[in-house]
Amino acid sequence: MKVNNKFSEGMIEMSLQLDNKTIEISPEIQSLALYGYAIFSSFIATKANNNWKIKGLELHLSRLERDSKAIFSLLIDKEKIKQEIINFLSLHIDQQSIIVRVTLFPKNFSLAKPEKIVDIHILISARTHHVLKNNSLKLTVINEHRVFAQYKTTNMMANLHVRAIAHNHGFDDGLMSVDGLITEGATWNIFFFDGKNLITPDLSNNLLLPGVTRQILISNSTQYGITVLEKQILASDLKNYKAAFITNSAIGVATVSSIDDIIFNQNNTITKIVLKSYNTFPDSIL
Repeated sequence: MKVNNKFSEGMIEMSLQLDNKTIEISPEIQSLALYGYAIFSSFIATKANNNWKIKGLELHLSRLERDSKAIFSLLIDKEKIKQEIINFLSLHIDQQSIIVRVTLFPKNFSLAKPEKIVDIHILISARTHHVLKNNSLKLTVINEHRVFAQYKTTNMMANLHVRAIAHNHGFDDGLMSVDGLITEGATWNIFFFDGKNLITPDLSNNLLLPGVTRQILISNSTQYGITVLEKQILASDLKNYKAAFITNSAIGVATVSSIDDIIFNQNNTITKIVLKSYNTFPDSIL
């Protein structure tokens, strides 16, 4: 079966076969399925008194705006995306908590002329929100980095490769490093506690994603007497830290029990303060 897909330079015929069976993919999502030229953001939506609440929604929308401008050279309508999220959530009134993902990718995408983007598709999906059974993680440092690490793109090859390596060696997840510098986890940012301040890798070398939960902790921790420092962190210096935490919008904050053979203290006051800092950040109510 031939599938027609209209690209910017004219009609292109495309034939698709999956596992020896001819298939048809909607022309609207062929660029996403075949090239993965897309950006996205994910977050937890929780039902509360017949409304949905989302922590950091405006930060997610602002990041989508930033990434769309950087990757597609296109400004997005944040209010339109917000309304589509509301419409999507109205279809899930039987759920109490779900992880929502908003993916933006070009309409009428051309492999030959990827710069010719005049509009985007908004794809919204959801999956079940599972609370971590083990909220204290064993990590291992792996020398790897993502393409366009400072943007949240659908190019997840490095992330998932790192996670697969970590799992195959008995760890919960992998912590990436570049030339001895700690950057980020497979799908999360990391913070360390030196006994006085929280330390997180800085953004100066564009080696990590400025995550939304990372931003929440940085902006909301001062009111609890915590100073957050952004600076370069060497893998060789990890042994000097007292505690470690990972942050991700789908899980919030989780403690780290160890990184390779380095054991961290999990039962200290800073853990409670970090969790309080995150939990008290105002939710958006939809």
